[in-house]
Amino acid sequence: MVGAHGRDVRPVIAERDTKSVSAEETFDVDLSDPAEMAQEVAHLAARVAARLAAGGLFGRTVTLKLRPGRLHDHHQGGHDRPAVRGHRCALQLLAQVGAAGGVRLLGVSVSDHEA
Repeated sequence: MVGAHGRDVRPVIAERDTKSVSAEETFDVDLSDPAEMAQEVAHLAARVAARLAAGGLFGRTVTLKLRPGRLHDHHQGGHDRPAVRGHRCALQLLAQVGAAGGVRLLGVSVSDHEA
């Protein structure tokens, strides 16, 4: 309940179900080499996989997040597909999207997970 001074007297509950596990990296310099982008996506996917394993979780959907480089639009795009093997899915998404103009940010997330 919120009082007249905007103070909520209910206790804060810090525990909540995790909806997704992700890792992303913003680069100082745009990445334009496809092999370097693939290496970064593989690294991010490994970080996500380690966090999922530590929590005893399995995911259903892998999402690749990217932001085009400075010389391109500044919209963020996300592309997802069902997770069979997160690492492979993330790399396939990168190949489908094709970031020929370079990227400033890459991210990998897994959602719809279960214990």
